[in-house]
Amino acid sequence: MKTVHARGVSIALLLLCVVVLVLLFAGQAGPYASRSFKALWNLGHLFAFFLWTLLALQTFSRLAALRWPLRLLICVLAALVSGVLIEYLQVPLGRQAEVADVINDVLGSVLAFVVYTGIHRRTAVVPLIAWLFGVCLIIAWHNRTGIIHLYDDMMARQQFPVLLEFSMPVAITRIHGDAVAGLVHDNNETGLKLLHGTDRYSGFAMNYFPRDWRGYSSLQIRIVNPENRALDLTCRIHDIVHSDGDEEYSDRFNRSFRIVPGNNTITIPLDDVAAAPAGRRLDLAQVGGLGCFTVDLPETRELHLYSVQLL
Repeated sequence: MKTVHARGVSIALLLLCVVVLVLLFAGQAGPYASRSFKALWNLGHLFAFFLWTLLALQTFSRLAALRWPLRLLICVLAALVSGVLIEYLQVPLGRQAEVADVINDVLGSVLAFVVYTGIHRRTAVVPLIAWLFGVCLIIAWHNRTGIIHLYDDMMARQQFPVLLEFSMPVAITRIHGDAVAGLVHDNNETGLKLLHGTDRYSGFAMNYFPRDWRGYSSLQIRIVNPENRALDLTCRIHDIVHSDGDEEYSDRFNRSFRIVPGNNTITIPLDDVAAAPAGRRLDLAQVGGLGCFTVDLPETRELHLYSVQLL
């Protein structure tokens, strides 16, 4: 009866391993997937090598019978060699080889070793828990960026229709660009310091937010100019159709605003956004990104961004 059960477990593991192998080479997170999905997708390497190592330990009795230090060493070396080979084979498919993936491969194999040893080798409970805790802690540390993104995506969904505000500092992970310079605190409110440089275009962009803006009338951006001089700031908004195409300037929303000293509130009617592309309407159900930038500044200028929200 035990043999039948063990064979059933091995077959189930084998089928899972084949599915995961196909996904590693044939599947990938799309460019418009949420950061949460991308983080979970990146853990696929860890899950794959966890399954493959379990299958190996379950199938090869000689490997399972080895003393644990040698068994662990073989698992780690096999994961390392296989992981490097997989990264190499993915390059011709248009993927980028990632050291982080190989590390997840090894961690997945070590986790499988610990789980298998605990179940089948009757290891004492306290050492097993210590091993599990240590391995899981290392996995969490190695994948900490993805964990932060998971948390912030959850916060972003709760805050919507506010797309960006900085009461939680982790929100800074939603925005990128050469002008992003860190958080700033003014009048009991936290904002983002922007240092627009002298490059042809200098600014910030956002690509991670709920993409369906239907049902709202306008986009509002709150900015403070701490200097005593005004400057022009251009805001752009595009949809996924634009990103999938030639990304022509005329195929997106573009508008310049005069940012005067002190408080500024930019209000952009979403009807104008939808009507902006030449020859079509921008899809407000699939907004791809937004950003603001300066053009050909003679010197670096400072702005403070406090919120971006739909009204």
